[in-house]
Amino acid sequence: MFMFSELLETFKRSVESCDAETFLGLFIEDATYHDSVYGIFRGHRELRRMLCDVFHKDGADFRWDMHNPVCDGHVGYAHYRFSFKSMHSDSSPGRALLEGCARFILKDGRIAAYKEWGNVAGTLLQAGVPEKVVIRYLRREAKVMRDSLEFEEHMANGT
Repeated sequence: MFMFSELLETFKRSVESCDAETFLGLFIEDATYHDSVYGIFRGHRELRRMLCDVFHKDGADFRWDMHNPVCDGHVGYAHYRFSFKSMHSDSSPGRALLEGCARFILKDGRIAAYKEWGNVAGTLLQAGVPEKVVIRYLRREAKVMRDSLEFEEHMANGT
């Protein structure tokens, strides 16, 4: 029987340790990963690059705790707390902190699509990202939301 909590544990441990093989084994070949900071990655090749060349280039000593998981076998959600040591020279002392929620779309017990939402602006500032870059990020995210099919449908159903 499929256990979402086991998938979450393997997911977070593989990200924390940069274990690409285990991480990729959780995803179908053409899966998408929508990271709240870096954007969308598609397929195993991009997911490997995201994990090894993006995440672990900008940060170290990752900690990821998943809370209150729910799953119906097709879609799963978990509230999370994530922290890391930033590799940016202007970062705050200590750890950059992020709290958010993740959605997992599942296919045959593997991840077909991952998307997360969180308090990213504060995390970016803690990580030493310049304010002008954070503002650019927020503008990009606002445009992505405004241009999304989901919000187009939402707006079509009333004001």
